Amino acid sequence: MEKKAKIIATLGPAIYSSTMLKKLINLGVDAFRINFSHNTNGVSKIVSKIRKIEKITNKKISLIADLQGVKLRVGKIKNEIQKIKFNQKYIFDNKFEIGNDKRINFPYPKILKKLKKGNKILIDDGKFIFIVTNKIGNSIVTICKSQNCFMKSNKSVHIQNIDITFNKLTKKDKKDIKSAIKLGCNWIALSYIQNEKLIFEARKLIKKDMGIISKIENKHALKNIVNIIKSSDSIMIARGDLAIDIGHSEVPKVQLSLIKKCSQYSKSVIVATQMLESMIENSTATRAEINDIATAIFQGADTVMLSAEAAIGKYPSQAVSTMAKTIISTENIKKNI
Repeated sequence: MEKKAKIIATLGPAIYSSTMLKKLINLGVDAFRINFSHNTNGVSKIVSKIRKIEKITNKKISLIADLQGVKLRVGKIKNEIQKIKFNQKYIFDNKFEIGNDKRINFPYPKILKKLKKGNKILIDDGKFIFIVTNKIGNSIVTICKSQNCFMKSNKSVHIQNIDITFNKLTKKDKKDIKSAIKLGCNWIALSYIQNEKLIFEARKLIKKDMGIISKIENKHALKNIVNIIKSSDSIMIARGDLAIDIGHSEVPKVQLSLIKKCSQYSKSVIVATQMLESMIENSTATRAEINDIATAIFQGADTVMLSAEAAIGKYPSQAVSTMAKTIISTENIKKNI
């Protein structure tokens, strides 16, 4: 039995070989995501492999260029990683010097000025928490409130209750759109979208046969969701950053609401982030993860996505197989309800 829902796998070192790419396609992958937040040198060779396999398997494979957007990141740090102790004082500043176990560069002076005592700075997709205690010049002094905290180079930063207006494509995004066109990508995914303005700007730069996926990751997007859905070709519920912004307990409700709205406007919807997170390290999924995929399919999701599970995981083929089997099983149940 063939599945109806699609599977997206994120490209990464774990699946770069022709053998692995072909295996994943045969197991059920319908599209590959290129994450432009990371180094994309050499990706053209991988794309060539995919297009060759596409001809051999006679299966149409889509390529998605996932743009970085304005995701905040810390700078470089000594040895790429430093351990920060619980309750240790740690400084974020705009000095362009390599960081260490006492301080790190945060190259956003306007945001540094907005920060106040009590603000939470979340690092590495919310894994580590720093609380602002005071300011010294252009430096923000914080206290680390996480056990086993590791500060790594270029990791993401999320600051709660601080508004950052983003209505224009960054220079990097514009450059990456040109690269995506050269690579023959079929879709452009817009990150940290807040309203439809970014979509209109991107439309002018892409080919007519390229689609736009709007990633829903913040409160601003939810406030403008109807216009975003109408202006997009597809919606991605990017649950990682969304959970950080609205709270983890709110995500299930928002996921169901977004899937219903996309159905109302006849737009496809992708559910993404941590669908099979445990399979980065383990060859089998948890019952909760299987249930998560099934729930998305029951709710009406058109596509589900693998991120690190495929890109850097130890068991990418098992992850794809697990996802495909779960989709087929769930779709069979839906058909008979």
